[in-house]
Amino acid sequence: SFDPDIDGYWHGLYTFDAFGTGQHSYKWEFNEAILTLSIDGNVVYSNADLRGHLTGNYSVSLTLQDINSGAVPILKSFAVTSYDNNPPTVSAGGQYSVNEGGSVQVSANGNDPENGPLAYAWDLDNNGSFETSGQSVNFSATNLDGPSSHIITVRVTDNGGLTSTSQTTVNVVNVAPTMGLINISANPVLVNTSVTASASFTDPGILDTHTAVWDWGDGTTANGTVTETNGSGSITDSHIYTNSGVYTITLTVTDKDGGQATQTFQYLSVYNPTSQGLFSAGQKYISPTGAYTQNTSLTGNVQFGLSYKYQGTVPTGNRQFSMDFNSANFHFNATTITSLVISNDIGTLKGLGTVNGSGTYNFLVTGSETNNTIRIQIKDQSELVVYDTQPNATDTTDPITPVTAGKVLAH
Repeated sequence: SFDPDIDGYWHGLYTFDAFGTGQHSYKWEFNEAILTLSIDGNVVYSNADLRGHLTGNYSVSLTLQDINSGAVPILKSFAVTSYDNNPPTVSAGGQYSVNEGGSVQVSANGNDPENGPLAYAWDLDNNGSFETSGQSVNFSATNLDGPSSHIITVRVTDNGGLTSTSQTTVNVVNVAPTMGLINISANPVLVNTSVTASASFTDPGILDTHTAVWDWGDGTTANGTVTETNGSGSITDSHIYTNSGVYTITLTVTDKDGGQATQTFQYLSVYNPTSQGLFSAGQKYISPTGAYTQNTSLTGNVQFGLSYKYQGTVPTGNRQFSMDFNSANFHFNATTITSLVISNDIGTLKGLGTVNGSGTYNFLVTGSETNNTIRIQIKDQSELVVYDTQPNATDTTDPITPVTAGKVLAH
């Protein structure tokens, strides 16, 4: 015999009993899914945990097999009209953090007391609508301004329609702008002549606005003229230098939340016209392999600037001569000028200076206005070469390294 007396109210766990004698094989099936296969000499029973199923019509089958009658299935049908269903629980995780313009994955963990399936949905803009489905989803900060905090909510729904929600916070972090290189309209530039400098910037915070400040390197600063759309733009301004020299220009851009980016231009050479002789040059060349004796394979951009003229029979200059080979962490600044010779549009400058702010080194700079080329040689006090763009060449050899940005004046 077989007794699944279970019509009506479903509390989530049912017991089906089979009664018989003899050696039999019993096979239980619930809606054609095998629950258990057992052999017992007297009584066989199975506890069927049917949690997760809704109301409706179901069937339980018991197949009894012995050596005389073979397989004898017994089918019982029953209906579930109501059942216990407890609400699920869920956690939204977090707190989460994301940069302006970026995205972060948010993930929830839910539990259903009846072990049923759960459907997840998110309200990512806190408008009360759960428009994004999934247990793990992406939160986008593309159109959000940082620093700021945003509440998001996840909702889970079980197969009985019961729901649970959980809230958490996403913190949007302000991101500083980034800036491109400073571009200069002319280099070298004549004293008392306007020079224009410009640079572009970008900011992932499209709601940010920006201010800018120029440090022209001659003791003056000025607010920059900013043109921008959706957090990105450019700064363009002009300046007049009243004294000859070699100048470093610095531009700082600041967003409304205090994030900053700084860019430096080295070097702008400003010259004063003279009938007695002028040697002015800047701003960049590529250091050839073999030039830096501590690492002869090293190459890269070198920023430099010089501006000298004769005053009577004595060469004079403001800021003298500077060069920066950043790939080698090699920085030279002249401290004393010993000679300046200008002939056939080639300038030759000699003197003393420091490397990385210390020591005493001899230097030689030659520049060709006609070919727009440069040579720089630096030796220690033992006359050992530390740096030379033309190794083993004599001091009177014409310079051959092209100036890639800026130009040479020697006349």
